[in-house]
Amino acid sequence: MINIAQVGYGYWGPNLLRNLMDHPDANVKGVIDKDLKIKEKLSEKYPSLSFESDFSIDLLDEWEVDAVVIATPAETHFDIAIKTLKNNRHCLIEKPLTTTPETSRELIEIAEKNNLILMVGHTFLYNAAVIKMKEIIDSGELGEIYYVFAQRLNLGKIRQDVDVLWNLAPHDISIINYWFGELPVQVSARGIDFIQPNISDIAFVNLEFPGGKYAVIHLSWLDPLKIRQITVVGSKKMAVYNDTAEEKLIVYDKGVDRKHPEKATLGEFNDFDEFKLILRAGGIEKPIVNFVEPLQVEISLVKKSPYKAFAYSIIPGQGQRYSSDIANPGRQKTGLYLNIGGALAILATGYAWYEYDNALKDYESMKSLYGQQNQMSAINLYRTNSQNANSQMQNQQLTSTLKIQNQKLTKVAKIVLRILKKDWGLILKQKWTQNMNGKIVKYFSKRMMMKMKMMIEYEIKLISYI
Repeated sequence: MINIAQVGYGYWGPNLLRNLMDHPDANVKGVIDKDLKIKEKLSEKYPSLSFESDFSIDLLDEWEVDAVVIATPAETHFDIAIKTLKNNRHCLIEKPLTTTPETSRELIEIAEKNNLILMVGHTFLYNAAVIKMKEIIDSGELGEIYYVFAQRLNLGKIRQDVDVLWNLAPHDISIINYWFGELPVQVSARGIDFIQPNISDIAFVNLEFPGGKYAVIHLSWLDPLKIRQITVVGSKKMAVYNDTAEEKLIVYDKGVDRKHPEKATLGEFNDFDEFKLILRAGGIEKPIVNFVEPLQVEISLVKKSPYKAFAYSIIPGQGQRYSSDIANPGRQKTGLYLNIGGALAILATGYAWYEYDNALKDYESMKSLYGQQNQMSAINLYRTNSQNANSQMQNQQLTSTLKIQNQKLTKVAKIVLRILKKDWGLILKQKWTQNMNGKIVKYFSKRMMMKMKMMIEYEIKLISYI
């Protein structure tokens, strides 16, 4: 049983508190909020809860709190969180993490140093429809992903502490990063204010990813329609995730085909028929999504979630934490800092280990392709064949594929090396470490360490051949 205090009730707080109260392993000790009217509301609904108007470490000590959930205005996140972390208590913070990259990095460093869980409430990462779309993308059903277009529009709720970018963009950025399995390399945005000076009411965000994929996000709290929709366009099919619709996912068998793809290069066609583009409009598919309240998943544990949940990750005796745990002590590298047009959108996501797992699978596939004895034999073979005009196109296709795989491995290797920079030597000498609950768990198995080493060494070799 984990003792939890919630700081802030306000707009999102009631949903957090409801799910915390329903969790069998969470013991909510009380709520802290400056609005004294909330005390009356809570006394009627949750008479067993304590209520205080001022946050303090002494109060957390008195309540014997293990973890703190912070749902206060964004500008207060850092002050509350740093006090909490410095006093060895775990933190779940509603997005954004903080309002500057410096303060976010400081929180991350303190959490890592004290082996504490610091988690940001990216609720949509626990949405069943979002998870299903990820499965569809990864299956290859949509083909090569070209771009994503996201719309998050409504009339209100207009904030006065942050603009529309800070308020809404983290949702879509976290979703798109999760779907693509990588982080953007270039970001630009434009915000426009109409109602309040220097607080943007609409914003447009452009994201460019290393694999050649693109994303455009349209945000507004000044729109007559409520739209929560993301369109994914691929070379084979297209799909739409509509959060406000009853059928949240629809896959369209639509696209553009070239009549003679082998003559796609401009200048190599002899007549219009060879260059003709064919619009394809087939049927539609509506995947079944067993929807569960995302916030319930975020707080509790549902195995199909892409990340371990907050309560599960801090409960003693629940076993080894692994893979893509967004709140995993010693493994998370949270914090993507996007400098967008003078504003800063801060995300805290745990993709490094998720990508590491996928990169290992890619590594094994590539190793099999090149042969167990000599991974580079296929590349050398195609280099030789490239002198033959008949094999030139195949050679180009393979080189392009290898470059894309290499970009992914390069990025993941850098992430892994950065994460393990402090701990790798210690792990190699001492394969066991003690977790925060005092129970001994295996940090990394020898086999995993060997695989990681092989992956990085192989990735370095690959660079030199391409």
